Amino acid sequence: MSSADSSHIECDLLVVGGGAAGLSAAVTAAYHGLKVIIAEKADTLGGATAWSGGWMWAPLNPLSQADGIVEDIDAPRTYLKHALGTHYDEPRVEALLQNARHMVAFFENKTSLQFVSGSWIADIQGDLPGAGTGGRSVGPKPFNERRLRKDLRKLVRPQLYETSFLGMGIMAGPDLQAFLHTMTSLRSFLHAAWRVAFHVLDLITYRRGMQLVNGPALIARLVKSADEVGVQLWTSSPVTSLTTQDGRVTGAIVRRPHGGEVTVRAARGVLLAAGGFPNDVQRRAELFPRTPTGREHWTLAPKETTGDGVNLGESVGGVLEIHATAASGTRLTVTVPIRASESTLAAMASS
Repeated sequence: MSSADSSHIECDLLVVGGGAAGLSAAVTAAYHGLKVIIAEKADTLGGATAWSGGWMWAPLNPLSQADGIVEDIDAPRTYLKHALGTHYDEPRVEALLQNARHMVAFFENKTSLQFVSGSWIADIQGDLPGAGTGGRSVGPKPFNERRLRKDLRKLVRPQLYETSFLGMGIMAGPDLQAFLHTMTSLRSFLHAAWRVAFHVLDLITYRRGMQLVNGPALIARLVKSADEVGVQLWTSSPVTSLTTQDGRVTGAIVRRPHGGEVTVRAARGVLLAAGGFPNDVQRRAELFPRTPTGREHWTLAPKETTGDGVNLGESVGGVLEIHATAASGTRLTVTVPIRASESTLAAMASS
């Protein structure tokens, strides 16, 4: 692969966006032998994922099965049919049900992304037919940031302070329960005291908490995995436009922090994984009647989430589909009618 200082860079796959979607796709493609670049406009990786709980709904996953929760595929399928109603999209649902377990197994066995089982987490709409009482979720294992090289640590978006305890993340599950019962259980008190003590030591030594949980742990583990398979991680590098030739996307123009604009030629394709548009005031005002000016509500998403992926998709003929329902929330899909590489799609599907 050419030097990042050149005006033209060659790669197999260019991933736009460095959140969980972009990082996981990049790791999967690189593991299968592709040369991959991630272009992220923020100066850190993680996007909105880094400020989330980091849990995923992945029915039939191997961790839950190892815990003794074994169910037929019809149960989560039935649950989704009732939860989604008229917005039930059979091809997408089947892709999820057939491949989520393989995705968990791939990352668990082949990368540094390790999970904990949500055997105790019930489906949110527990009164619906097919709802599960546990075993359909996985979350990232806590991660000690000392396991990252120093140059990679600065690339992980820090824990959102407002969702922490003095800057210390608390893992959902037994860790959280211990903090909630510190005054009623000696064991919980000792656990919380141990966590706080090590957090204070980290603040003295590193000026930040190093024991990552939830979303930050997910991102840090994916960053480590990406580094291990040779993914190039470009931060402070917004994609300004996509390049096309003969009706297909061939790459993009990326603005690098010190080298100006660079043309990236992606032989296998460009993956748009830049998230939604919670900070795109104009689009919010156009699409949501309760935000007539686009500024009526606050968002917990980072300021960089301004809908770049949607805008880039539309710039080459993509169409934004809006699906809203009380059961499923709002689904935003950018459909880009441009031929994709079959080998790239195969690499993505293997995750």
